[in-house]
Amino acid sequence: MLGMAGAALVLAACGGPTPATAPPTIVSRTVIIPISPDRVTQPVFTEMPSAEAMSEAYPGFAVEFDITARVGLRCLSKVEGHLEECIVTSASPDGLGFAEAALSLTPLIRVSPRRIDGEAMDSRVVFSINFAPAPDDPIPPWTEAEPSPDQVARLRPVAREMIATDTRLFRETDGVDPDRVAVVLQIQQDARDRYLEDMIDAMALSLARVLTPEQIDAFVEGRPPPGREPDAKRTAASADRAWQVDARYRKFVRERYCEVYDC
Repeated sequence: MLGMAGAALVLAACGGPTPATAPPTIVSRTVIIPISPDRVTQPVFTEMPSAEAMSEAYPGFAVEFDITARVGLRCLSKVEGHLEECIVTSASPDGLGFAEAALSLTPLIRVSPRRIDGEAMDSRVVFSINFAPAPDDPIPPWTEAEPSPDQVARLRPVAREMIATDTRLFRETDGVDPDRVAVVLQIQQDARDRYLEDMIDAMALSLARVLTPEQIDAFVEGRPPPGREPDAKRTAASADRAWQVDARYRKFVRERYCEVYDC
């Protein structure tokens, strides 16, 4: 499964001065004072969460299966530049933890205060946070000689065991509302049943591409493989088939989930 980085953040202060023919009314202390728009400086977002912070906040199920979201918030922008009293006004889609994720990011946001005649004051701001997973990195194709069918076949039981013992596979529910967890697990089970053999074949092929005959013997016999580990570049290229299967698996889960719940 792929990590994710670089999710986009969109922030926009809501509203601006009304036309000069209908100036807004500003309440200052107990006196109501009409303010000309050209004397008002609206809040401006000056600091936003980093890509790393966005990645950490992104709900696990949604990022795993490439589900995007938009969350609207309304906060009190303090003179000191931070936000308080934030509430979620909308979250689309709901039920996947995006509202909580957006609220967790608000302490990282800084806003220049609203000013009237140069005097800073607290104000309400309305904005949105967009969550979008970063695209997968391109996988270099395998250009070396292919292993023999016998080598791949010998490694299929090893690949099956590796997948079976990875408890992270087919059970991602982070951020999912409790009343949807059972459905989400069943969807992943359906995808597993559909793509498991393809995953095993792809993993066995990847192992056979980078392991020496002596290392294959060791893997099959349950011994530590001798010699050097394959270098990272060859290993990444050897998994091109596995990444293709993984992409189909994730697409199946995402589309099936969005058939049941609104995405």
